[in-house]
Amino acid sequence: MFKQLTLIVLLVISNAASAIGLNTNLYGKINISRDFLEERNNDWISNASRIGVKGNYPISETLRIVYQLEQELDPIHGGTTRDTLLSTRNSFVGFKSNMGRLIFGTHDSPLKMAQGKVDQFNDKLGDIRNGIVGEVRATDSYMYNSPRFGAGFQFNAMYVDSDSQFDSSQSYSLTYQRDNLYLAAAYDADMRKNNRSAAKTRVFDSYRAVAQYTLGNLKLGALFQSSDLQNIQGVKRQEAIIISGAYKYQSFTFRAQWSDSDIKVEDLQRLSLGADYRLNKRMKLYINGYHRKVKSDSLGAIEVGGEYKF
Repeated sequence: MFKQLTLIVLLVISNAASAIGLNTNLYGKINISRDFLEERNNDWISNASRIGVKGNYPISETLRIVYQLEQELDPIHGGTTRDTLLSTRNSFVGFKSNMGRLIFGTHDSPLKMAQGKVDQFNDKLGDIRNGIVGEVRATDSYMYNSPRFGAGFQFNAMYVDSDSQFDSSQSYSLTYQRDNLYLAAAYDADMRKNNRSAAKTRVFDSYRAVAQYTLGNLKLGALFQSSDLQNIQGVKRQEAIIISGAYKYQSFTFRAQWSDSDIKVEDLQRLSLGADYRLNKRMKLYINGYHRKVKSDSLGAIEVGGEYKF
């Protein structure tokens, strides 16, 4: 019932926005896979399937109101709780002009966005969030995105207000995009990823550096991160490195990603290999294999799935 209600609300918003002259767009993605994990139950998984509506309204020739409402869905399991059905993704309202964009709401932090396209297994088992911190989608946040300047630079900043449990959080990034080169440097200050229990919430200072280069059909990337846990005493600063690559051949894309991290788990190494087959602009099929090693313990997994965008 809740899933149908959310869809109805988004459709009503989209139609109402069109009726009053707002530029609006209804969009979404269904990403479903069958995951086969060693020594665990196999299951069908919804990999961040979502639906959303976004648009803008011109106030003047140089100023627009912008908005977005996006919800993550689980069309496989359904349910009546946030964990099994709905989860708010980037949803905000704000202003955009030739001086940049200023928004308020729920949004990925600048440090998270700094990863660019380096994560070749985003939203799947190989997602970098399973090995490092900093993949924060902050609520009640203010974010500023500058216009492009200096032939490819952009500055981004986020402020998350304090609450009864924690001080304020900040996130900053400077990115450079030109031709086939992408570079980024980012910093989080006291950034928290809130859990339902404040006792489980971790607060980090993090530095992240990213580089990606495209040479023909080959794309190579690397990410380095250093993080320091702030709200638990006696934890040393930890580091991680991620190296990725992708190669396109006709309708196929072959992907590989390796990481070595001490941030979430000490001495965690992860290797991901996969291949996509694109049926058309909206739909693709994929198969991915993973190997996770922590000291002498290891775990393997395979996922087979498909993705459809609308």
